[in-house]
Amino acid sequence: MDPINHRSLTTILTQSFAETLAVISKQERVSINLVERNLIEAQEFKSVICSIAASTFKMNMLLHYSNADAVINKFFDTINSEIRGDKKTQYQDYISELVNNLCGAANRILGYAGFSSGMSTPATLHISNSTKHMEIIAPDSEVHIGCFLDGEPLFFGSLYLFINQGFENNLTLKIPELAVESEASGELEFF
Repeated sequence: MDPINHRSLTTILTQSFAETLAVISKQERVSINLVERNLIEAQEFKSVICSIAASTFKMNMLLHYSNADAVINKFFDTINSEIRGDKKTQYQDYISELVNNLCGAANRILGYAGFSSGMSTPATLHISNSTKHMEIIAPDSEVHIGCFLDGEPLFFGSLYLFINQGFENNLTLKIPELAVESEASGELEFF
């Protein structure tokens, strides 16, 4: 098994994003790339956080999103979804489900690597620049990813690793390179 490192976090985040955003990312207008934290901080996006914990470590996964009307309208146009009712409420519901799916995918990846872990209920953070707040609690490692629509940021994801005291030298994590499911299982629908 390989020691847990930045590459492991990158694999977990990229694979969970690829699985969760499979339907969106198939469109030519959408790109998903690793990004630097300062790009997220420049956006002042809102965030939703979910935690994954095992006996030797904890991971915090954040999904950063814009609540601007123009972004919400462009998003729903892109997924060709007919919206009845308040778009902002349905968008917030979508974001919450997206974080659940992201964390669930990451939790499954950890399970494939032999870790028994559990995840928390997502919580919306009522602050902007949550990445700066995460830096205060000094993660052992972090990685960030962005989903762009027509070159404009739509979502960002951040994954932070906190290794429990006493496990710094022997915590290992082998993350298999998994193929993204071709089915749209768990795909969200709006009615």
